[in-house]
Amino acid sequence: MERFEFDPNKSRSNKKLHGVDLAWAQRLWDETHLIISAKNVLGENRNLILAKVNNKCYAAIFTKRNEAIRLISCHRADRKLEKIYESRIEE
Repeated sequence: MERFEFDPNKSRSNKKLHGVDLAWAQRLWDETHLIISAKNVLGENRNLILAKVNNKCYAAIFTKRNEAIRLISCHRADRKLEKIYESRIEE
C-alpha cells in the first residue's frame, strides 16, 4: 500500500483552483494509470500520473519523498494529456 502525504494548505488552494483536493487525488493510483517522468525542480524529480476516474481523465504532479508519494497538484487533464493517456493505455 502506498503512503501519501501533502501540504494541507496546498490541498485547500488546489481545491479552490482546480476543484480537486489532494486527499481525493490519491485514488488515481487505484485506477489504470500512466506515470510519466516530468522534470527536475530544485533537485527534486517530479512525475505526472494520468488516470481516469468516473470516465474523466485527471493529472497529478507528485514526487517520491522518504518512501512516500508527496502530492503537489491535481486537476482535470486537458485534451492533450487525455490523448497521451488513451494512446499509451490502449497499446
